[in-house]
Amino acid sequence: MLKRIKTLRNKIIYLTSILLLVPLIVTGITLYKISKYQLEKELLAELKLRTEMTIGMIGMLNEEVENDVLTLGEAQEKLREEFFGESDHDGTHMLKEQYTVGETGYISAIDENGVFVLDTYYEGESLSVVQSDGFFMIGDNYKADAKTGYNVDFDVPSGSDHTSDEVLAYVKTDPYWGWQIVSTVKYLEFDSTMSILVGVLINGAVFLVLGFISISFYSRKVTAPLKPIGEGLRRAAQGDFSGDNMNVDSADEIGQL
Repeated sequence: MLKRIKTLRNKIIYLTSILLLVPLIVTGITLYKISKYQLEKELLAELKLRTEMTIGMIGMLNEEVENDVLTLGEAQEKLREEFFGESDHDGTHMLKEQYTVGETGYISAIDENGVFVLDTYYEGESLSVVQSDGFFMIGDNYKADAKTGYNVDFDVPSGSDHTSDEVLAYVKTDPYWGWQIVSTVKYLEFDSTMSILVGVLINGAVFLVLGFISISFYSRKVTAPLKPIGEGLRRAAQGDFSGDNMNVDSADEIGQL
């Protein structure tokens, strides 16, 4: 590549630009990956906490069932009301803010028959009819893993236009009612890490432009004396030793030349 660049000045600009650009890209990508890993780690810990909290609430309600204070149906309805409150006039209900994870996280539960018994969107529906292939990763084939808890990624529908959102989930079966508790958060939460990468690249681009201007100015200053030297040597090679004396104002190698 350098052989194709004819002038020393352009070679200096090319090499120093590469030296500026490569660390910028590497630093931006590294910071992005570190930030994404840390955020995923924190969100996953929060998902596990929400799941264990739900199982703990089920345990307390189940104790009231065993003591004949509540029926099983009453206990389960009490859990729903704790998470969602009373249903709206159209039958829908939203998860209370204190039980959400981030901006998009929510809690679901699926009973042993594969029916959503706790969910903002699918309550009462069978797992098999939900139009999301990823949801089947929470089905019967994963019950053994759900006893101890596991992480999973899957897609959920995001609207009527057949689009979907990828979510991160933690799944664990409660030992009392046999419900699979699913705490999820959408990967949209990770957009904040992308803003870090964009910020680093924007700041880097500003410094890159400033660096390019400085390099261009300095390379011009360094290589400017070489042109009259070359011209004088060409005349001398032809036997022409006329011309004005050169003014030397530097003591570096070029000044010595």
